[in-house]
Amino acid sequence: MRSDDRSRLDRVLDGLEEAAEKARKDTQKRLNDRYLVEYRDEPGAPNLKDYSEDEIDEYLFDLHEWAREQYAERVDELREAADIDASEYPELGGDRRADRNKRADQSKEIVGVGKKLARVDEARGWLDQIEDEWRER
Repeated sequence: MRSDDRSRLDRVLDGLEEAAEKARKDTQKRLNDRYLVEYRDEPGAPNLKDYSEDEIDEYLFDLHEWAREQYAERVDELREAADIDASEYPELGGDRRADRNKRADQSKEIVGVGKKLARVDEARGWLDQIEDEWRER
């Protein structure tokens, strides 16, 4: 092989290596920008950085498992929070301090139930997004 041909081949090979590295970086950037990035800061969530670009299916599977566990835990929390004994609520017309305190406590409990329900909805949204992502793949 002539020297000119060899240097041209070397340039082509270098170009291929650069193209492969650029494609890897572009893929990682796309994954970071697109794939479920809001879970990065959630405790216990799989981290995309721990997976190579060839392991995206495994990442989505692990993320789905994590999200299912989160959903189940949050549903249990909601069930527990929503277990309010309505018979303990003071009758109408009762205006003793104890009655006011009981109504205030139950109001806080009900607000807490609303917050737990919002957490369940958030986890359900995660599952929906992960499952949509899986179907698109």
